[in-house]
Amino acid sequence: MKISSLENFKKDINNIEEYIKHIEFVNEIEENNIEDESIKQFLKHFDAFKREKKRFEHRAVIISLYGILENHINLWVKEHINNIPLILKDDSLLSPKIKDFHFKLSIDLITTILKQKNNPKYEDMDKDKILKKLNSDDFELNSEAFISSSGNLTHQKIVELFAPLEINKKKINKNLVIKKRQSTIDTLILLRNEISHGTNIAETLIDFSVYINSLKDYGEALFYILQEKEDEYQIAYEIKYEFFKIEKVHNIINNSILLFELKNNSIKIGDVIIIESSNGDLYKKEILSIEIDEVKIDKVETENRIDVGVDLTSDFNIKRNQNFYIKKREYNI
Repeated sequence: MKISSLENFKKDINNIEEYIKHIEFVNEIEENNIEDESIKQFLKHFDAFKREKKRFEHRAVIISLYGILENHINLWVKEHINNIPLILKDDSLLSPKIKDFHFKLSIDLITTILKQKNNPKYEDMDKDKILKKLNSDDFELNSEAFISSSGNLTHQKIVELFAPLEINKKKINKNLVIKKRQSTIDTLILLRNEISHGTNIAETLIDFSVYINSLKDYGEALFYILQEKEDEYQIAYEIKYEFFKIEKVHNIINNSILLFELKNNSIKIGDVIIIESSNGDLYKKEILSIEIDEVKIDKVETENRIDVGVDLTSDFNIKRNQNFYIKKREYNI
């Protein structure tokens, strides 16, 4: 995920904040006693339109905030799907679940395009190109097939949108920021729906800072969840092509020191070891120190078998039921 995608999201929200400031500045003009004739005409119009103006501003801000949410989530999902082939290089590391979803969602999209030929939403989508990617020898994915086809992106709908990406509900809901902000996001969608259906709304502007701050936090948390998934793909690629499994783990001390057999390889402080948990989650941890026979060293290189101890981390518990991988390397550093 490109950090510029997140910055564009924040920029759009900042534009809404600037718009609200503009509203406040205009409202302050009414309170000042200005003699300029053009200002007097403005104030006369302002006084007559004041009540409807507040209603309109309320609607505009709510709809705009929701639009930012829906637009950027769809942009991020497309970017994420487009990044997968760039990271994995081939589809051998892509799970059967995502392959199945890709096929089903692509067929669904082709069907929708055929049924809604005159819908501007689909006018730039080529069904033949979508079908070609399903049968291509090159590793390509139809990113458009994974985005939301309807509005009302409540928190639950977003969870469902992320499911085909192998980002499950548990992973999303355990995020403390999302857990804190999701009810406010759902209230924003509820207000947007009321406005869209013509329901009468409050005549005074609400405190939009609550919705703006929640949207910022919620969106940023979702962005980094997608980023974490891409990091997992990157690690999976490295395990297959650049790292190899440590076959002989002798012991683990204090859940942070790994004792293992090193053979025909080399390691140094600052290298990373990939940890695969029992449920398949992947993590990278830096080697903080190295010991051989209780003597601390900066690096070790060997053609033979040698027992090594490495201190990995103090913020993550390593366990015997995990798998550990080190980088494939010639034994000279």
